Amino acid sequence: TVLKLNRARLYSNSTHFVFEPLLPSSHGPKLVIDRATGAIAERSDWTMDYDARTKPIDVAGIMGIVKLLSGSYLVVITGKKMVGKVNGSEVYKVTGTSIIPYVEDNKLTISQTADEAKYKAMVDWVLGVEGYYFSYTLDLTQSQQRIYDMSPQVKAQPLWMKADNRFYWNRSMQKDLIDGKYDAWVLPVMLGFVESHTCTINNISFGYHLIARRSVKRVGTRYHVRGIDAQGNVANSVETEQIIERDQALTALVQIRGSIPLFWRQTPNIKYKPKPLLHGTDIETVGSFRRHFDELTKFYKKIIAINLIDQKGSELPLGNAYEIQAKQYGDNLKYVAFDFHHQCRKMRWDRLSLLMDQVQDEISKTGFFYVEKGQIQKRQEGVFRTNCIDNLDRTNVVQSLLARYSLVDQFLQHGIFNNPNSKIVDFPDFELRFRNVWADHADAVSVQYSGTASA
Repeated sequence: TVLKLNRARLYSNSTHFVFEPLLPSSHGPKLVIDRATGAIAERSDWTMDYDARTKPIDVAGIMGIVKLLSGSYLVVITGKKMVGKVNGSEVYKVTGTSIIPYVEDNKLTISQTADEAKYKAMVDWVLGVEGYYFSYTLDLTQSQQRIYDMSPQVKAQPLWMKADNRFYWNRSMQKDLIDGKYDAWVLPVMLGFVESHTCTINNISFGYHLIARRSVKRVGTRYHVRGIDAQGNVANSVETEQIIERDQALTALVQIRGSIPLFWRQTPNIKYKPKPLLHGTDIETVGSFRRHFDELTKFYKKIIAINLIDQKGSELPLGNAYEIQAKQYGDNLKYVAFDFHHQCRKMRWDRLSLLMDQVQDEISKTGFFYVEKGQIQKRQEGVFRTNCIDNLDRTNVVQSLLARYSLVDQFLQHGIFNNPNSKIVDFPDFELRFRNVWADHADAVSVQYSGTASA
């Protein structure tokens, strides 16, 4: 079952909201919401007197329902832009939303009205964040490998039911729709990044896609939210997937990033770079660290953790503590420390080859996901988890380098490359495309965590 809704028209009067499906068919039942009681129902025979003052709104989907002091607000997607097709499914970026109160005349006190305005401003701010994406037919929250590994029974479920809750940003907003089993109207939305291009190398055309999925757990901005929490969630946690499509074959590489999985803070002050400080007891640290990597190994099996922070100065205690915990965890975690600033000082980017030499065996063993004509040929076995302090600039460089290394193997698998000694840089048009896509990805991830683009 795929989502039946593609586009709808929202009508409203003083008593009801009514969604009339437009595409793929206008013959389906209407979704009716009672503005006074909040009751939701699907009705094929519904007619009503529309408020002449309220023009109907064409909507791309229902983001959800938000409950504040004065009651509920309906949040709808009013703007969308197609950013590409992934495995045959159109992917859209949210370009506009509208928040509509159920009740126009509320009975709030002056103090409550002021609070309501603050809460509404928070909702507006969250909805205004750049980087919400959705698809009517593709589960954007899941990697290609997880999708193909689903049983036929799971694949037949509605999109929201099989979505990965780690990356399903509007799930709590859609509770009323989910509880009522209005599956065709429940549209999962992801926060992150999607870019898609059709490229050509050696006269062979292929699709190149890059998708980033931001976790809904331990959200917050740089400096204010660092490290791990008691449940094992870390700040700035993002899964990135690089996908190549050619004819009936698809390959994909997944990487992850996340804050150093320890209890630490970096409270903003008047200094340019506040000193990071460890906190938490040994028992708390061990427990949360184990919960974090237990969760990761459940999804990705073996973890190769690349730590890029400075091995001196204020960052040194974090690195030492991370290494101690990593060595105690077990065989499913390989820890690699690489002092990015020291090794690459004076713009010596070539010295990143030292890091690649350290993880060359893991790159080969981890591999990538490969499916042809709907049949899985190989799976990615493990994942690289990269971090620096912010998990932005240094992490972006290393993730793009790992992606570049994998891309050669992916191209060989697709027959785009015939020589294992071929290099991406030998194809200037694609080299420029690759650099620009990864730079756009870096900017998107950075803006969402720090408020500014990547350096």
